[in-house]
Amino acid sequence: MIQFKKSELDNGIRVLSEQHPNSRAISMGIRVLTGTRDEAPNEAGISHLLEHLVFKGTKTRSAYQIARSLEALGGDLNAYTTREYTCYHALVLKDHWQKALDVLCDLITNMQISTKDFNLEKGVILQEIAMTDDNPEEMIYDLLFEKAYAGNPVSAPILGTIKSVSTTSQKKVSDYYKSRYTGKNVIVSVAGDIEHQVFLD
Repeated sequence: MIQFKKSELDNGIRVLSEQHPNSRAISMGIRVLTGTRDEAPNEAGISHLLEHLVFKGTKTRSAYQIARSLEALGGDLNAYTTREYTCYHALVLKDHWQKALDVLCDLITNMQISTKDFNLEKGVILQEIAMTDDNPEEMIYDLLFEKAYAGNPVSAPILGTIKSVSTTSQKKVSDYYKSRYTGKNVIVSVAGDIEHQVFLD
């Protein structure tokens, strides 16, 4: 039976690993424990907006360099936002796990937002919201949460609303990033042919 191992770093980051000796690939993710449930009513969708902006560039990589960093190695890099957390994840051949970890860590610690990218991504998300409004399946799902959890932040749609996204400022996103993307809110997980201590080192 495969068992996972767990450690906690001095900065509060929790690390989970599950070793699969016969696997040629390494799957890893960084979950930041912030999502819809952590948003104020007037900032609904800010977690999802932040997830988009993270991929627009860091202090050390451009958006293109982020996209190509693992694709060039045959790997995959992506992210998604839920009501409870935001996840950045990668899948690579086991020889490239250090590169994947470096890119993921860069994404969540060195985000750099330009006004141009901020306005561009707000526009993209407003289009996503409009598309959701035209999709009965998506609408029903959001309505279910709205009614079942009325009065609770988790009742808001993950994408936010036209009003909340339109009025969100760049400073508000930056402040949210600084307050939520902290060690105690981060869980790093890895699965594949790698020993727990090797990954920690």
